[in-house]
Amino acid sequence: MFENKHNITNIRLYFNSHQLCELGEDWYTINFTIDMEPSKWIPDYRDIKTFVEAHLDGKKFTAENAMKKLSDFMMSSCYPYCLKIEAEVGDSNHPRVIVTSVTYGIGDE
Repeated sequence: MFENKHNITNIRLYFNSHQLCELGEDWYTINFTIDMEPSKWIPDYRDIKTFVEAHLDGKKFTAENAMKKLSDFMMSSCYPYCLKIEAEVGDSNHPRVIVTSVTYGIGDE
């Protein structure tokens, strides 16, 4: 992480992750879109990528549970004022779905 010296007000990240659905027992891809309003700190984006690869890829989750796990990690390690995560699934055995969560923080470390 490094200090937000340039008053960055929004960061948008895109990540893909492959899961085995807890409900349908089918492999699928989550296309994450992450919008965060950083506080005093800008995260190292590699740390988020590493988390996704280590804790989400290849694991058994619903999109909602994977999104919650990612949100918890980012809130506890990046300290944003606001974190919005959108999880889009279009290659599963159900219709295309997009779920969104918004979490507010206090921006402290």
